[in-house]
Amino acid sequence: MTSLLRPAHAGFVADNDEAREKRQTVADMLNARRKRKRERILKNLETAATWNADEVAAYIGCHVATVWRKVHSGDIPKPIKIVGRTVWRRAEIEALIEGGE
Repeated sequence: MTSLLRPAHAGFVADNDEAREKRQTVADMLNARRKRKRERILKNLETAATWNADEVAAYIGCHVATVWRKVHSGDIPKPIKIVGRTVWRRAEIEALIEGGE
């Protein structure tokens, strides 16, 4: 007889130790990737003359989608294209923040 709490269908995956360990391993890999990306962004903030959307978001302290919303609303200047990359001039973003948005 099938339990009402645990459906017995082909897509069901038992929550055993092996499955939990696999999920944890994947989560650890994603967290390590995010950490490396954040470290790269913070290092680039100090030296680069231009910033991409991730770097602008890190400087402002918001999500990348918020950066684009602010561009469309006119709160942040439009980015420029340099060799196919969409970037903002660092000085413009710093002046914007120091000026009080």
